[in-house]
Amino acid sequence: MDATDMQARAPRSRGRSVVELYNTIRPHWALRPAPNADPLTPHDVYANGAEVITPAWQHWARAAKKKLDQMMTADTRSQAA
Repeated sequence: MDATDMQARAPRSRGRSVVELYNTIRPHWALRPAPNADPLTPHDVYANGAEVITPAWQHWARAAKKKLDQMMTADTRSQAA
């Protein structure tokens, strides 16, 4: 049991909800950090904008992100014109 597990197993009476522990303390297995970075929590990614590496088996996610980036770039250009 490491320090993260000990914090997650602390009684709720200490003022932390399960949702808060999950989002801010417990690293999530699917949120792969950039090389040499610390493990990531959902809060790190969605609130602080930490970089996440998409797993190789998620080729569809890579394609969707590329398309979204293209759409966002096109939208930004059309708003600037």
